[in-house]
Order: sequence, then C-alpha cells, then structure tokens
Amino acid sequence: MASDGSFAISVGTDSKIMIWDVRCQRAIGDMDNSGQAEMNEVCLSNQTQFEGTNTMQNINALSTRLEDTFNGFAGVGHTDGTVSIWNLNMRQCFAKEKLHSSEIRGVSYSVDGNYIASAGFDNQIHISDTVNLDKIQVVKTLHHEDKVVSIRWHPFLPMLLSTSADKTARIWYPQVNRN
Repeated sequence: MASDGSFAISVGTDSKIMIWDVRCQRAIGDMDNSGQAEMNEVCLSNQTQFEGTNTMQNINALSTRLEDTFNGFAGVGHTDGTVSIWNLNMRQCFAKEKLHSSEIRGVSYSVDGNYIASAGFDNQIHISDTVNLDKIQVVKTLHHEDKVVSIRWHPFLPMLLSTSADKTARIWYPQVNRN
C-alpha cells in the first residue's frame, strides 16, 4: 500500500504485478513478470531521501512530504531466492539478483528507500543496498534458527521485525555501513 493509501500493489501466480487504485477499487496497471520465478511478496519504496541523522526531522519530513506515488520502486521476493526491483513509472524490471539459496517469503524497504530486507527459507535475512541497481549488494546478514517467514522495517526508525518458523519474533537494529 502506498504511504498515502491511494494505491496498492499485488503479486499473483499469473506472473503479473498489479497496481490497484484503492479509491476507485480497480486495477489501473500491471507489470509482466513472465520469464522469472513465481512471486511471493511485494513491497513499495517511498524514495524519501533524508539529510542528516536527526530522527525527529526525518519523521516530520516523511509526514509532511507530498509524494508522486509512481516515481518509486517495488521490490519483489521470488520462490527461487531472487529479489527483483521494478520502476513503477516505467513499469519494468530494473534489477534482479539471487540473494537467497531458497524461497523468499518477505521483502521490505527501509524508510529512506536505500535498503531492502529479504526474508528467506534459508534461515537468513539479507539487508541489501539498492542505491546502485546495477548490482544489488548484500551489506548485512542476520540469522534465525529456522525459516524466516516475514520481515518489516519500522516506518520511521532503522529497525526490523522478523518472524520465523523457529517460533520467535525478533527486533533487530541492523546498523549497516556502505563500503
């Protein structure tokens, strides 16, 4: 769902990424995923770029920002362990990278849109830098004892919540550094 609630994105077994206008309650576009593995989950980047590190300024900037909803990206987790990044305006895949050794069950963008977290059935959470779409690079890996089934970034802070088949829910504060 877009941060303003105006549209939503869904993935299905028909190899389509659907864009839905929530206000009109109808599909307004699609992106063709043919030729790639089946999709499990999709997330949206709000593409917010923050200056400095003051959290209250970041929260205020996010809450007062008017965004052009179709200038963002969608991240998709696939059954073969691949993450793909789609440009919503151009409606095409800009990048894809095999990040997990097995199925991805969850994906989530960080609040600044610079990182995507992926949750895999390989018991791992990968945090990947998405600034350079020529090569999606894993910058941090976190581990559970069993399959990771969901992942979500906090909407304002650099924290993650994950759930796993190991019967735990964990909160992570993954400080990531760019090389």
